[in-house]
Amino acid sequence: MSDQVLDKVIPDIERMAEAKVAEHRLPGMAVGIVRGDGLAWWGGFGRSDLESGAKPDQHSIARVASVTKTFTTTAIMQLRDAGKLGLEDPLVQHIAEFSGVRAEADRVEGVTLRRLLTHRSGLVTESPVHGWAALRFPSREEILAALPDTGIVIPQDSAWKYSNLGFALLGEVVYRLTGQPCPEYVREHILDPLGLTSTAFDLTEEMKGRAFVGYNPTSFQDRPDKAPYAHLNGLSPAGQLHSTVHDLAEWVSFQFGPSDDGDGESGVLDARTLAEIQRPQYVEPDWS
Repeated sequence: MSDQVLDKVIPDIERMAEAKVAEHRLPGMAVGIVRGDGLAWWGGFGRSDLESGAKPDQHSIARVASVTKTFTTTAIMQLRDAGKLGLEDPLVQHIAEFSGVRAEADRVEGVTLRRLLTHRSGLVTESPVHGWAALRFPSREEILAALPDTGIVIPQDSAWKYSNLGFALLGEVVYRLTGQPCPEYVREHILDPLGLTSTAFDLTEEMKGRAFVGYNPTSFQDRPDKAPYAHLNGLSPAGQLHSTVHDLAEWVSFQFGPSDDGDGESGVLDARTLAEIQRPQYVEPDWS
């Protein structure tokens, strides 16, 4: 995208963002355009905090939810490249307790790391332990203890079935192979090398000062109530990460591809692995 094209589309993007804020009565949003090696443009709309009136910008922090999974996936691929695992490994090879899972629709041994990464394992979406309804999420110990009550509920490769639990268990694989909790491993081996200094599983006090305030939407109040904050605990590898438009632009730019001899100074992923990580693994009957 040339500078001339960018200049032409920015007014349209600003109008679209303002319309979305108004249509959905959003407190605010931050938006960015990535071009080449970084953030080419950003815009802040509405408010990041209704009480203070602060406007969001490229350094405003929000939990980025399942974007976390792309970092956990990168950690798994790093360990694959280091020879510590194979993508066709059954999960039970790395987490012995997984042998106790209920094989309701397919085999325990069929839950491979590749199928977990691509949501094709047939594993249930969530741990049977308390979670979204209670806004209190299980620890890794509770997730592991609940495996005998956890099911493989559809045949493997029969359909795409999203599983937050699957990524929590991939995070456990990282822990067992490295001795580091997955969030700590991701920080040391991905965030720090890429210079993503405003991306974190747990916010520092300085980061909290830049964070969007969460609100519960309602159709019957002029100002929505603040939403409670709930840590994902054992599900952190699936969705606990926080970040900014600035840092996510760097992450997206990294996805565009390293040079032929690596990805520059960061050493996060080999060029061939980065290409592999983005390659479609399955095609649905409708070719999607």
